[in-house]
This record gives sequence, structure tokens and C-alpha cells, in this order.
Amino acid sequence: MIPTSTILFLPDETARGTRFSIRLKDGRYAFGRILKNPLCAFYRRVNDQVVDVDEIARDPIGFKVWVIDSAFKQPNWRVVGFRSLEPELRERAWSFKEDPISKALSLYSEGEERPASERECENVERAAVWSAGHIEDRLIHYFNGTQAKWHESMKLKRGGGG
Repeated sequence: MIPTSTILFLPDETARGTRFSIRLKDGRYAFGRILKNPLCAFYRRVNDQVVDVDEIARDPIGFKVWVIDSAFKQPNWRVVGFRSLEPELRERAWSFKEDPISKALSLYSEGEERPASERECENVERAAVWSAGHIEDRLIHYFNGTQAKWHESMKLKRGGGG
């Protein structure tokens, strides 16, 4: 993962709603959507071929994370269509941050940050920008029902306090 201080934004905000496929190393295809760059949503769908974008839109979202813009330059990441974002995909997504020295927790979204408890940070993605390779690895593990080391390393690991 890349520290949040190096987030890269695509220059064109019209990218919101763009749908893309990712050909995974196992030959299957995963699908995602650009929300508010660099935030992307990844669908709970894996397929042996690229499917119709309207069919993808009916699928639930598996997770949302920030993705570095260079991922979209990878040959296995392809735009498959566009559709304006549905209201639920326009909702603000929060990520948690943990101060490396004080271990204080906070929630961050769209330039706003506020203190948070450990409980508030449970089941929330850590604020980090994912590379193409890390996303692909996470997706393979997600669809195989196994744990991805990158995802596990980013989870909140605390106990009591916070």
C-alpha cells in the first residue's frame, strides 16, 4: 500500500460512474466502479468473462477502497461502461486512520477527519491507497473465501481502549 499522503487523483471528475473489469491472474474477471476518485467500489461478482454493465449494476458491493490511478493503466484493467452513480453509491465513505505514535484513531472522509473510538473503526477500511497488484490479490482471496495478507495487515488490530 501507498501512504495516504501520496494519493493521486485523476484529473477528470467525469470518471465517476465508470465501470471497469479486472482480469485476475486466475483468468477470472472482477468488476469495479469509480466513485469519487480515488475511491472505487468492487462488486461481489467474479466471472469467466466480461459481463454486461447493466447486469453488473444489479450486484451488491463487496468493498470500497482508494485505488492509485496507475492501476487503470494496467492492461488487465479495462473500462467496460459508464452509468451515473446511484444515490447509495454517492454516499460518503469513511476510512479509519491510526496515529503511528499516539495510536489515536480517527475517521476520515473527503477532507474531513474526526476522532473515533475503536468500536467506530471496526469493519471500516483503513485509509490507504491500494495498488493494482494488491487489489487483484485481495479480489482473488475475496472470491476464494481466503484471507489476503494485504487486507489482513490493514485491519484494525487492537484490544480494549481507543
